[in-house]
Amino acid sequence: MKYDFICLGGGPVSDYLAIELSKSDLSFLVVSDYSSSHSKNHISYDFFLERYAHYECSQMLILSRFDLLPNSLCEGLMNVLSRSSDMKFGKLTYLSSVAVYPSASRPLSESMPNPQSEYGRSKLQVENRLIAILGDALTVLRVSNLYGAPGVSKLESSIVQCLRNESPLRIPSSKVTRDFVHISDLLTFFLSQSSETPSGIFNFATGYATSLISFVNQWSFSYPLKLEESLGDPFILESLISNLKFKTETNFLFTTLDVGIPLSRKALL
Repeated sequence: MKYDFICLGGGPVSDYLAIELSKSDLSFLVVSDYSSSHSKNHISYDFFLERYAHYECSQMLILSRFDLLPNSLCEGLMNVLSRSSDMKFGKLTYLSSVAVYPSASRPLSESMPNPQSEYGRSKLQVENRLIAILGDALTVLRVSNLYGAPGVSKLESSIVQCLRNESPLRIPSSKVTRDFVHISDLLTFFLSQSSETPSGIFNFATGYATSLISFVNQWSFSYPLKLEESLGDPFILESLISNLKFKTETNFLFTTLDVGIPLSRKALL
């Protein structure tokens, strides 16, 4: 069976992609044990491992948190991926995270990973393992803070809940900055990929740091929302990510907050 996209891993991102791609003529398969997938074409990891030779695709998107899977499943999936050239899985992209970087006030490039959290360390470990078995066949996207669809952003979910409950929103610190990427940019990039798209490690980020307060104020514009600071600093205080390599290689244009936030409000409220 051939698909345009196979998504190895479930969750809010794959749900969003499945919903959006279902509006087109493109075919999409989710491989995951995530029970609430919105994709009509959804199979379990075990089923995929039993029949992987029957599947092929133009693009495989790897979203799995391999550190959360049973060891047998993890090893089985890695074995299948190591044979991807024989399986006709097309362009392979791993969605990593800018959590592989430390807090910094200077732009962080792809050569500067130093994760400060267990999540970041797990992402970097998977990156290294996939690169070891796939080499130049793999594109690694270190994706910055996504927003714009249900379940994708904890901050957005909190904003919506507080607006509905008319309760104050607690934020970790007024000094916290993040690079916010609208989730539609991921879809746009995947649809624009071709055999000519360069492989390697790239920061999928806008290149601009925005404070949480500024993001929240733009998001809750015209809605009454009180902010409260919680005690303690987050793992990452300042997040400033360089996208120079990605923009040089692809000329990709990211959605600005003044465009993305209204889209997000419409999708979530």
